Formats: sequence, C-alpha cells, structure tokens
Amino acid sequence: MARPYTLLTDSFKILRDNLNTVSYNVGDPVNLLTHGDSDVVMAINEIERVFDASAGEILYPTGNSLQGETQTRLLLSTAQNSGTDITLNAGLDINLDAVGDINLDAGGANINFLDDSVARFNFTLGATNVLDVTGVLDLNISSNLDADIAGNSTLTTTGSQTQEGTSLNLDFSGDITLDADGNDIIFKNGAGNDTVTHNINDNGTYTVTAPSHVLIDAVGDITLDADGNDVIIKNGAGGDQVKHILSDNANYEIDAPASVTVDAVGDITLDADGNDIIFKNGAGGDTVTHTLADNAQYTIATPADYVLDVAGDLKIDVDGDNIELAHAGTDRHVYTLGATNTIVTTGHLTQTVAGNKSDSASGTYHIGATGNADIT
Repeated sequence: MARPYTLLTDSFKILRDNLNTVSYNVGDPVNLLTHGDSDVVMAINEIERVFDASAGEILYPTGNSLQGETQTRLLLSTAQNSGTDITLNAGLDINLDAVGDINLDAGGANINFLDDSVARFNFTLGATNVLDVTGVLDLNISSNLDADIAGNSTLTTTGSQTQEGTSLNLDFSGDITLDADGNDIIFKNGAGNDTVTHNINDNGTYTVTAPSHVLIDAVGDITLDADGNDVIIKNGAGGDQVKHILSDNANYEIDAPASVTVDAVGDITLDADGNDIIFKNGAGGDTVTHTLADNAQYTIATPADYVLDVAGDLKIDVDGDNIELAHAGTDRHVYTLGATNTIVTTGHLTQTVAGNKSDSASGTYHIGATGNADIT
C-alpha cells in the first residue's frame, strides 16, 4: 500500500504551526525578561506578582536589577496590605546564621519564647523592660566565653534596678564583685521594710548600718584583721567606744571609757607566757604584779598596803607545811603545820591583850626560858 502523499509545503506549514505553539508556550529565550505573553513568561509574571520584591514582600538575594528589584537582601513582610502573621513551621531546627546583628523589633512590645506552646520567656519592651520567666531559671555564666577569647562576662545596667521573686541563688565558681559607684550596697527585707546599708566611701572607709541587731554565727573562726592596729567597738547612742589595740610589737591593749565586766559561767584563765600578770591603776600609775615563775612560785608585788577584806572566813591551806610571815625579806614568824604545830619567831615577841587571855592545854603545859622568866 502506498504512503499518503504530502506536499512539501504542507510539511513546512505543520512545522511552522508547531514552532508557533512552542514559541507561544515557552516564549523567546532571548526576550524572556521583556515580560512577553508566553505561558512561561506569564507564570513568571504571576510569581513576580505574588512575591513582589518592589513591594517589600520578598527581595531576592540575586534580584533583577533590570526590573528595579533590590539585590542581596531577603525580606519577608505581610505588612503592605494590612497583612496577617508570618508563620514558619520547621520539621527540625531553624538556624539563623548572621554575619552581622540579629534584630527583633516587636511593635507589640512583647517578644515571647515558647516551649511546646508554653511561654517560657516573655520580654516586654518599652521605657520599662520586663523579663518574665515561667519555670526555673538556671543562669550559667563562664568568664571565658571561648577558648581563644579571654575576657569576663559583664552585666551592665543603668538606673534603678529591681529583682523580685521568692529566692535568688547566685552560684559562681569564681568571684562575685558588687561595684556601686554610689558607694552604698543595700540589703532590704521586703516584708519588714528594713534595710542594712553597706557603704564604702571614696576614702576607703567601710560602714555597715543595720536597723537592729547584727549577729555573726560562725562554725569556724572569726578573725578581725586591722592593719591600722585598732579594732574599735562603739556605742552609737552614748558615743562611747572600746578600743582593742594590737601594736606592731604584738602588745595588746584594751582601752575602755569606763568599767570592764567579765561575766563567765565557767572558768576565767589568764595565761601569760611572760610570767607576769599586772594590775595597773591608770590614775595613780601604780601597779600590782602577779608573777608565776617557771618553777611554779607565785609572787604578788604591791607598791603599798595589801588588804584582804573577807566577809566570811579566811583559810590558808598549804601542802608545804609552812606559813611564813616575813619583813623586808627576813622571816619573822614561821608557822609549821602538822601533827605537831610550831611557831618560830625571829626576834622579840610582845603580846598585848586588852582583855582576858586564856591558855588551855589538854596535855602538859610547859614554859621554858633560857633567860629570866618574868610573869606578872
């Protein structure tokens, strides 16, 4: 069977029609940017209309300068025609990697960070800026932010700052420095409205002002180290002060304006490695020295009379048997105590009795004299 006969002119006509169809659907690749009426160009025009860079909705990173589009910037906006929210839904993370700054500008004043639809951080921006945290805030600050960057983390505020909450715990592995250019650091009890002011003046003087008692409860030692040598305890009401002076030569002095009372439930021990404990009368310049020598001999040296005024009995109990009464270094009366008690007197002895005198002996009563015996 012979094939249909087709004129060559008809074949060129079919080819022309097909090329026209392709040209209409695709357009002239050379003139695509002329926004012709081909299907492809119309689709591009529709995309351009929906994502209109010139209207600020999307500015392509490689925008077309021939069309007046802004280049090298991406902007997502629905604000041109009273638009609504912009929502980004990501199946995994959303990463923002900016060479420069990242700015969040909320016209509604609030910037919220949510976790499973629960607001965890709420930043309220304005003349007064507020950070609300739902849940526990664990703030970890490292002084070295990067292994290759040496520096300190710094929190700088201006104006009056207020922190409210049930409790505040600051746990730093390094130091905590409170630097107040106004000189005062104030601890306040919100319930009682009481304040304790810690003031460090520009001259270095440090003052703690408390509205009531100050209690220091230390499990270990309390050390007061004053390079100026003086530790002063002052009565603000009366203006009186007791000065504790530890000189550079290690001499320790307590200077009180009036009486000093030591009230101990237990013992009071005065331990002087220099052997002497001295009681001094500042007005008269007199001293009484109590010396406990290294051989355990105890001596009391007074500049004048020594008076014992005892409301009850006076008892002297010596394990060494002898009680010695001396004058100018010479023993005058020696009382030897034991089963047989003796009194040895050096020098003359005169006894004067204003009233009756009675000697009584349960045993032999003996009077012996190497000289004359005169009994009146």
